[in-house]
Amino acid sequence: MLLPSHNPPLLGIAWTLQYEIVFYAAFCLMILHRAVGISALCLWLIWIVSAEFGFSDAGILPRSLFGFYNVEFFFGMAAALWLKKHIVLLPRSIFMTGVAVFAAAAIAENMQLFDGYADWSRLVYGAAAVSIVLGIAETSRQHVIVIPKWLRTLGASSYSIYLFQFAFIGVAWKTWLATGLDQQVPHPTSYPLLALAAIAGGIVVSRWIEYPLMEVVRRWRRPVRAVAAT
Repeated sequence: MLLPSHNPPLLGIAWTLQYEIVFYAAFCLMILHRAVGISALCLWLIWIVSAEFGFSDAGILPRSLFGFYNVEFFFGMAAALWLKKHIVLLPRSIFMTGVAVFAAAAIAENMQLFDGYADWSRLVYGAAAVSIVLGIAETSRQHVIVIPKWLRTLGASSYSIYLFQFAFIGVAWKTWLATGLDQQVPHPTSYPLLALAAIAGGIVVSRWIEYPLMEVVRRWRRPVRAVAAT
């Protein structure tokens, strides 16, 4: 249901995953064969840029195949490659700069001074996000900062929180209505409850479903690898 399509996915926020699944497929080629994968990624980047500037007509294809959002994947790969091969100088300054630019763009977007969905905004948000990742990764690698356990828990559960937030928000909201609180207090006071339900529910799903399921798959793959090795 997340394959590239002109139709929106069943879960609205999963539209980003239609882009991600294309990236996973392209990156998978590099895992299977490095030269083929690198060539595919280079050709993909050329297609994305040429489509952006109108040099290739791909209008009949789903936008997740060539949309400019995909440039952010290349930003992420560049950040990972840099961290693997180099030390990030002045990581705190780079981190703070990224946070400042990201926050400024978000505030401007909320004030309708900046179109956060425009293709060129991918460069603004993408560059800011890369700066944040580079800065925080390097400071953590140098043990300049220690990430608190609760933040690591949120990070480890972020995918489940992202995917299941609406389910738990819906349950919390229905509970809110059933108890009659919507008639007794202003609606904005429900926000902390809804946010907490989304986060707590996502953490539960992550610990009880996501990671156990991944472990089952890993256990299933180990005997296959052992047979292949022999």
